[in-house]
Amino acid sequence: MAMLGATAPRIEELLAGSLTHIPSIDLVHSLLAFDAGHGFIARLEAAERGDLDPFVLVVEGAPLDLSRAGTGFFNRLGPRAPETWIESLAPGAAAVMAIGTCATAGGVPAAQGSVTGAMSLETFLGSSFRSRGGLPIVSVPGCAPQGDAFIEALTYVFLHLGGKVPLDLDEFGRPRWLFDERTPVTIGARRHTLVADCAVPARGWINRIGGCASVGGACIGCTRPDFPDLPFDLTARPHGVPA
Repeated sequence: MAMLGATAPRIEELLAGSLTHIPSIDLVHSLLAFDAGHGFIARLEAAERGDLDPFVLVVEGAPLDLSRAGTGFFNRLGPRAPETWIESLAPGAAAVMAIGTCATAGGVPAAQGSVTGAMSLETFLGSSFRSRGGLPIVSVPGCAPQGDAFIEALTYVFLHLGGKVPLDLDEFGRPRWLFDERTPVTIGARRHTLVADCAVPARGWINRIGGCASVGGACIGCTRPDFPDLPFDLTARPHGVPA
């Protein structure tokens, strides 16, 4: 849902095909789709058969270990678990993207003590995974992710697939130019030597306004792969804040 807050470019510009070198796109999204029920699932089945080509698969949320569900299930997307859709769609996708820290690194569902076996998309698909377009997973972390960062990354992938730009990713699969700002992580009332690579301090939250680290708030390192198992002291309070 972070993409709804993007302003440069907006999701509407992508859908309308008003961006140079990028054709209009067809968005298949479980919360924003006009189709429901079988009509929505039919779109996924069409992609599975190769009838929607090319397509980019974007995954939000941490894949779960289905073996831990026993005879039941954790969740469903239509008649199947989301994980089985990922397994079937990812190999045929021109590119695969992970949005949000849950998808890029496991996030809160994968914190210590997790009973679901939640994991990153890379762990689920394997570190050697490559899309049909020959790309590794492109990651845009954040809890929540910044909308502009994701839409810019998506546009970047489209331009790369169209042969317009090279794909420059860092060791975490993130567009290097989007995650080159180092922000000190706040643990309790103290700032430590930990840092997070985050676009918010330079870009704000929506339309370059707001954002935790931009308005004096605490950075909890939500873009880091080891979030949320950082040693936060939740009893500590900044100076001037009463107990």
